[in-house]
Amino acid sequence: MNLKLMSIFINAKSLEPNNKVLYYIFIILFIFLCCFSFI
Repeated sequence: MNLKLMSIFINAKSLEPNNKVLYYIFIILFIFLCCFSFI
């Protein structure tokens, strides 16, 4: 699960500047899922 999230995070990081909105969405989802996994 965490490996998939990391791969998504890395893929979002490699996107063009035009897709910064998607990049921030991926970051928010990544942080949310990380926090949710601790509950």
